[in-house]
Amino acid sequence: LHALALVRALSFADLAACADKATRWDRLGLAMPLLLSREEFLSSLDAFPLEFGDILARHVTLAGTDPFQGAHVPSEDLRRACEVQAKSHLIHLREGFLESGGQPTEVDRLIRESASAFATLLTNLARLDGEEAPDTAALARYAHDRLGVSGTLVERVLRTDRPRAADEVLQIYAPYHDAVSLIAVRVDRWKDPTKA
Repeated sequence: LHALALVRALSFADLAACADKATRWDRLGLAMPLLLSREEFLSSLDAFPLEFGDILARHVTLAGTDPFQGAHVPSEDLRRACEVQAKSHLIHLREGFLESGGQPTEVDRLIRESASAFATLLTNLARLDGEEAPDTAALARYAHDRLGVSGTLVERVLRTDRPRAADEVLQIYAPYHDAVSLIAVRVDRWKDPTKA
């Protein structure tokens, strides 16, 4: 369970009091809460558009009125963050392939370990596009319909339940790399449809 606590002010004494509870929270399976003032949160929407945008989209207010009423992440900040995410993912895939020496077992590990980040990228792009893509099938449809990326490829990359045979790895990596490259170019040129 993740929690954000919006506070009026935060002193060292407040942090020390919370730190005393950290062991108990951990035992209960609770993540350490994110402690921010409302002003800090709102002024950081441009710095953390993906992370804080996700909080805006999915939060549940536990006490009081909705502290985020009227708050939103500007679409250009979200687009820029998605561009960074896409280009970083592409660089990671290239470096990982070189480090693997092209060995199928290592390339498969690269694909499986990168799948979660790929799903997050697609989810963020769907959010940028004003769509929800809550599962693999929806991500595959979105990638096909909006990005021109094979939905079948998306499903194959996101399936991480078992190691793949060498020939399957080589059939996945090249189009996966090309798809991420295409996504990076498209998000770089992305235009807000509301301003078109």
